[in-house]
Amino acid sequence: MDFKQRAAIESCVKLGKTFTKTHQMLQQAYGRDCLSRSRVHEWFKRFKSGRETLNDDKRSGRPKSGISAKNIKKVREFIKNNEKCSVKLIEMELGIPATTVFRILTEELGLRKVNSRFLPHKLTDDQKMDLIEHCKDIIESAPHEWRRPDEGHPTKSHLEKSKVKSHKNT
Repeated sequence: MDFKQRAAIESCVKLGKTFTKTHQMLQQAYGRDCLSRSRVHEWFKRFKSGRETLNDDKRSGRPKSGISAKNIKKVREFIKNNEKCSVKLIEMELGIPATTVFRILTEELGLRKVNSRFLPHKLTDDQKMDLIEHCKDIIESAPHEWRRPDEGHPTKSHLEKSKVKSHKNT
């Protein structure tokens, strides 16, 4: 909506309309959605002085994102040397905000957190086989409550009724 009104202001300037007439026309056309008087005046002056673009001026200040090649490299090296770490630890060690660290890990490096380790989303065939072997070792060393799917279900135990009768208070 802002761009349409800016274009209308630009047209009024080129047609030689005054600021007051331009503002009145915008109010008539856009009603409650019209830009404020001061905003219309600001754009009117800009176009009067020769401005050609409808876009906002670039602003100085903090960038929108802390994701940079330098930060990606820092995080990649940190994870390579210490894969069992948290986003908070990376934030503290590297001085990069936690939200940026998380976005670098997930979006840029394609990692996700699994059992307190950062792993790639897509594993190679060798990595898949290593993971399968590791899981088999865990299953074999697990307590007896754990069983393999091919071992069948454990037999159900039947509860015996107590031979002691309970007395109800009446």
